[in-house]
Amino acid sequence: MYLEERVEQLENLSVDQGRQIETIARGLADLTVTVNQRFDQVDQKFEQIDQRFEQIDQRFEQVDQRFDQIDKRFEQIDQRFDQIDQKFEQIDQRFEQVDKRFDQIDQRFERVEADIADLKSGQARLETTVADIQQTQQLILTLLQDRLK
Repeated sequence: MYLEERVEQLENLSVDQGRQIETIARGLADLTVTVNQRFDQVDQKFEQIDQRFEQIDQRFEQVDQRFDQIDKRFEQIDQRFDQIDQKFEQIDQRFEQVDKRFDQIDQRFERVEADIADLKSGQARLETTVADIQQTQQLILTLLQDRLK
């Protein structure tokens, strides 16, 4: 009988252990399902993060393109400023030429004024000389008239 009791105890023990194994197996299966679900969620989150990074990368590419466009515009503006600077330099040179011409014209006017002053003094001398000649002619005429009388 002892043997039968032992067998019965072993059977009970194996049934209990079978139940425990089933419980552990169910728990392990539940845990596996939960872990798999969590990993799926983590994978989904990583996919979302990857999508966000792709969007951010696209935005950065757009920003880079915009910066490239802005750089090109600044280069164009720099070229325009260079052209404007050259034009201002040309204008400055033209003004210098105009100033030189004005200086030359001023010198010519000074010469013309000096010539006019010389002419006026010459005219005054001529007028004086003509007046002297007229007086002399008058005297000669008077003398001739007196002698003829």
